[in-house]
Amino acid sequence: MTRLIFSAILLGITFGIVGCFLMWMRHAFLSDALSHSAILGVSISVLFGISPLWGITGIGLLIALSLYYHKYCSNIPKDSWLNLISYSFLGLGYTVTHYLAHHKGLTLGYLESILFGDILLINNHDLQFITFFAIFIVCIVFLFWKMIIRSILDTELAQIHNPKSAYIFPIFLGILVILLSLTLPKVGALLVPGMLIMPACCAALIAKSPEKMIFIAVIISISIFLMGIFAAFQFDFPISPMAVICGFGIFIGTIGLKRLMSR
Repeated sequence: MTRLIFSAILLGITFGIVGCFLMWMRHAFLSDALSHSAILGVSISVLFGISPLWGITGIGLLIALSLYYHKYCSNIPKDSWLNLISYSFLGLGYTVTHYLAHHKGLTLGYLESILFGDILLINNHDLQFITFFAIFIVCIVFLFWKMIIRSILDTELAQIHNPKSAYIFPIFLGILVILLSLTLPKVGALLVPGMLIMPACCAALIAKSPEKMIFIAVIISISIFLMGIFAAFQFDFPISPMAVICGFGIFIGTIGLKRLMSR
């Protein structure tokens, strides 16, 4: 139980921070596309007998390349482009999983585990990686805070001021891919985007500065995971879906709090 709570706190820190940057960069659809596409990565990994980490990373690189190719198709909005990639890869992923179920003896329960995850599967090895990754993200934000904020506010001006800011988005995309690789089997492909965006949306309603928004988002993200764990054990439901439900409840409560604060 201690390991589960510690994992929830670390996941809350990483999801809260990354979710804020997703919102600021207006790339909420990116997490959706990567999560759905990761199903294809996991299925291909099972098909060829390799670690899911490599499959998810490979799919993430393909999406990154597609975003750079999108520059030459500027008449298509980026969110539409990401939706196209997301559901195309989701369809391919389900097709490969269906093939594995009928020809390789894999049960469709495996697909359910990919879609909805199970935080209880986190072991000591996973916890070490998540701990290192959470510390890495906090250090990146602390060391390059001003550069990151400038790049979000005005990319071209930030690159004039500091050419190194051009690497912000590729680094952020890499962080997002690694985060999905570490957490998708435990949180679930259909629930990861919600867990990323919900805390940031709640924090955006009441925070008055970027620093406060990240802090509030992290607190809310940790609370969502812990509430999901408590509710799951209390009512005997899966943890990740319960966490998303709790997150939506917090979002509704935050809207009410926002109205009270505005009076």
